Amino acid sequence: MSVYTDKARELGRLLLESEESLRLADAAAAYNDCPAAVEMMEGYKARQQQLRERMEAREISQEAVRQESQALAQLAADLKRDPVVGALVLAENEFNALVNQVVYLLRATVTGEGEEDCGGGCGGCQGCGRQANDGL
Repeated sequence: MSVYTDKARELGRLLLESEESLRLADAAAAYNDCPAAVEMMEGYKARQQQLRERMEAREISQEAVRQESQALAQLAADLKRDPVVGALVLAENEFNALVNQVVYLLRATVTGEGEEDCGGGCGGCQGCGRQANDGL
């Protein structure tokens, strides 16, 4: 193995040992131990998939898409207010932001572009992962 793959594996292990990863593991365990949260999330995902399939098959009017999208947005808001699901979504977002920041810094270092540390507040920039993602 090369020094590069060794360092990549070391970085992966460090990410798995990070506070963000540990919080995600705890939140995922709490979620999996809560049948009500799992049922709510599965219902949301199934409804989302049904809408996607109906749209792809062109079996749904624009008005129905709008109404179903609003209903899904309300369900997503309800899910995020649930303590177990909300904690999982937050933990996923924090871990993903960490991974995105690492990837951004690797890319910036290799290309020589944007090597300065990002301070956040980049509007629509998704480069470093510091921008919030709603997770649903």
